[in-house]
Amino acid sequence: MPRSGQGIHLAMATPDGIVGSISVYNADPQTGTAEVGYGVHPEHRGRGYATEALRGLAGHLLGTGVLNKIRLRARPDNIASLRVAEKAGFVKEGVEPGAEVDEDGVHDLVVFGLVREDARP
Repeated sequence: MPRSGQGIHLAMATPDGIVGSISVYNADPQTGTAEVGYGVHPEHRGRGYATEALRGLAGHLLGTGVLNKIRLRARPDNIASLRVAEKAGFVKEGVEPGAEVDEDGVHDLVVFGLVREDARP
């Protein structure tokens, strides 16, 4: 991970083209933690692309010792994103009240985490 903490952004691709993206950001080299985020184009959702990408990226970063823990945050009403986190083995740690502000107002975020010991190879 770069020391700047800016992170990396990767495409989710199939033989038909790019279907989404996954990012690692807010890296903290002192604690060995970072946050992940992902998105899949609406016409490609429900096919497991985000789960596969999240499992693969988390497994690599935690399995190679690059990171000790990966965090993930999603809105409580984003059921698809919550399911991806759970299917990828992330553990729900709680809710951050008012953690996100956008044009719709203030929103809570569900927090998930995955530590090296719990990561799939």
